Amino acid sequence: MSHLGSIIAITTCTFLSARIDGFRDDSTSHQRFASQGSAGSVHFKSAVEHDDELQLLQLQSAVLKGKQREEKRSPEASFASPPQGLLAQYDGPFGHASFSKLHQAIQSLDAVKAWARSSMAAQLVFGFNGRYCERRFGGLLNHHDHDGNHGPEILNTITSAFIVFVGVYEIAFWNHQSAFIRLLCAMVIINGWSAAVRHYADVPFCAVLDGITMVIGAVLGCCYLVDLVTQRMKDQFKIIVLRVSAWAGVPLLFCLCFIRSPHSFDPHTSSSAFRFMFAFPLIGVAMVVYGSLWRNWVTWDSVDNEALANVKYHLLVGVPLCCLGALCLGASELFCDDSPLAQYFPGHALWHLLFPFGVNALLLYLCALWADTNHQPLHFYKGGGWKGTVCKIAPAFSLGELQ
Repeated sequence: MSHLGSIIAITTCTFLSARIDGFRDDSTSHQRFASQGSAGSVHFKSAVEHDDELQLLQLQSAVLKGKQREEKRSPEASFASPPQGLLAQYDGPFGHASFSKLHQAIQSLDAVKAWARSSMAAQLVFGFNGRYCERRFGGLLNHHDHDGNHGPEILNTITSAFIVFVGVYEIAFWNHQSAFIRLLCAMVIINGWSAAVRHYADVPFCAVLDGITMVIGAVLGCCYLVDLVTQRMKDQFKIIVLRVSAWAGVPLLFCLCFIRSPHSFDPHTSSSAFRFMFAFPLIGVAMVVYGSLWRNWVTWDSVDNEALANVKYHLLVGVPLCCLGALCLGASELFCDDSPLAQYFPGHALWHLLFPFGVNALLLYLCALWADTNHQPLHFYKGGGWKGTVCKIAPAFSLGELQ
């Protein structure tokens, strides 16, 4: 393409030079050239004014009621073919075939760009223009009246650090011997810092990591729960069926869902497969939790009633708080376009603060089930004053007999 541009530039300069030399040799032609130059300047001026008016009309059509609107064009209109009459004028090595190949290459490049824009930035579970409400309107601390990219999401970034704190607390103050549960707690930490970087700098990799840790964590937690249940069973056939279903069937379902929707983990995805694979394992976990604690599906031998009551308390508080956070997130993002209240309302930040309580409660249940399966008593730390309050909100425990 650079050589082709050079050839065109040299040819144009040579043609203009020959025209100017011809005008210099002929006085009458010189006068005609002067008159044409003045007419050309008038035409150029009118063209500039026309371009200014066109840009103003485009700007007015792009901004409507304070919201940016993106022109919708079909791929056929965007990749329109050059006039066939123009291509028919060329024969030889730079003729119709060469221009057709060039046109096809441009079409392929434009198609790739269009796919990248649609899959990497234009789709979102909630919201508009591939960004969350706080980035679009500035949120509670940096509000603007017009839609756009208003920089880092301050509240969303700060509250994402709370998710990191919850994961670190679980690893530091939950004294157990299950490396797999620690892996799940580590995914909480990764989810927190990736969400913080995503909301601050809108880094695509961290946006992908934010979604992956949520889905993979939910799937692995569900599989591990089924595995703990099989460790308490004696029927070998049922053990094989459940373990194969959990560790082979669920990942297979996971892969099948995302094969049909290959852009599910894009930074701003609107894929239903993403939502399904996040919600489906959590629903299964919730059913087992309810049945084992409130319907006596499981016989608890090593974990006493006092510890189970503590686990139930955190589930009854944490899971509704998590659902409330999801409602706040949905209200903030879904009504962001039309409601100034939603633009000020920190729904996404509240999601960051509330959903860790639900995750913490579910992981606490896994710890209790693991302890009872391995015949180890579970003892929660207690204390008076502020220590008792902290232990009530943020549970900490150890396994084994009290010394």
